[in-house]
Parts: sequence; C-alpha cells; structure tokens
Amino acid sequence: MGITVESIQAGDGKHYPSQRQTVTLHYVGYLDRAGEQKFDSTWDRGPIDPKTKKPVGRPFKFRIHSGQVVKGWDEGVSQLSLGEKARITMTAGGEELEGEGCCGPHRHAVDYAYGERGIPGLIPPNATLYLEVTLIAIH
Repeated sequence: MGITVESIQAGDGKHYPSQRQTVTLHYVGYLDRAGEQKFDSTWDRGPIDPKTKKPVGRPFKFRIHSGQVVKGWDEGVSQLSLGEKARITMTAGGEELEGEGCCGPHRHAVDYAYGERGIPGLIPPNATLYLEVTLIAIH
C-alpha cells in the first residue's frame, strides 16, 4: 500500500523536484489499472484547437510537499526526473505508521489518495488511483 512508480519513458535522470519547488506536469487519471475509467486529464482542459475541435491541454502545477495535493502526488512526482513519463499508483490508505503523540506511541493510517472522503461525483471513497504523469518543468 502507498504508492508505486513505474517508469514508462525515462527523463533526463539529473533533475528531480525537491521540497517546495513547483512542478508542471500533464496527467491522465484512471480508477482502474486497464485505463478504461478515466476520471480526469489535463489534456481535456484549455482552449479548443480550431482544427481538431479538441482541447489543447492545460498542464497542472503544484508545489512539492507543501500540502497543496494529496500525499501520493507529492511522493510520486518527487521520484520523477525532468521529462519522465511514469505510471503512479496511489492507494487511498491503510498504510499504518508509528509515531509519538501527546499521549505516547500510537499507530495511524496514511492516505496517499483521497481516502474515505473520495471526491463526490468523481472519485469514490477508498479508491486506488492510477495516474500517467509526464513531468514537463521544475521551477
């Protein structure tokens, strides 16, 4: 449980995003490993190309490890090098970590996706997500 990253196309192997850097990427998100249940895509956004009558795409940007996205995005994208295309699989939760709290040692589940809440009308509760991601810039 957690995340897995499977490289589809190698990046430059030199430039990896670090904490608090902003990344720009394209992705397609699926609810199934076969890629038949798409729930979102940056390629489906942006202005319409007059020739194809389809969106030209609008990349997604976020700052690594800043709380802007769920843990699976941060952990997965930080493993990609510039230009890399990869499949990131993230589970909704279940990985238990030990830690110290106000009342001593305890265990808690970590969500890498959207957990029990899901995103109503888009991502069901406790869904495992399959993302095909291309890292196109690191700022």
